[in-house]
Amino acid sequence: MLKTHGWGDPAAFLDRHPDIRCLVTIRDPRDAVVSLMQRFDYGFDHALSYAAQGAGGIVGAACQPESLLLRYENGFMDQAMTIGLIAAHLSLQPSAAEMEALFQRLRPDAVQATIVEAELKNRFPKGLPPGETADPATQWHPGHIGDRLIGKYARFLDQTRQTAVVARMAPYMAHFGYGT
Repeated sequence: MLKTHGWGDPAAFLDRHPDIRCLVTIRDPRDAVVSLMQRFDYGFDHALSYAAQGAGGIVGAACQPESLLLRYENGFMDQAMTIGLIAAHLSLQPSAAEMEALFQRLRPDAVQATIVEAELKNRFPKGLPPGETADPATQWHPGHIGDRLIGKYARFLDQTRQTAVVARMAPYMAHFGYGT
């Protein structure tokens, strides 16, 4: 697993592995910035920088011939069929029961319970900011499950900050069709 936010160098990885099959999840960057501010207490500038850091890697991964794009706004995380789409993309053939079991383990309440368990077992690396630490086994971090609201930037970012996100994330927004 290669995350484009905070860890690794996606462009270098993709250059070394041009035939890799990518699973790419995207979200309106204005909402992503608000989520970082709310869940990890990032200031606006830090949240915008953090989101922008991964944007190029996300576009690069989406441009790979073997990529599957999953849009947050379409609710892929709440649809059991997503497991089947990902399995097919990876040339896997799990049974219907295996796909249902996996979907149930990945539901927001189940993920949150797993995060609580990881916290109780001290599986999160110490000394890192909340948004930059993750359980090594799952890559989930404290605060991984937020409010899941779509379009919340309109309520939480003034026009100046919305414009700043659009300016900094313009290539990402254009590539994925997020309006300005």
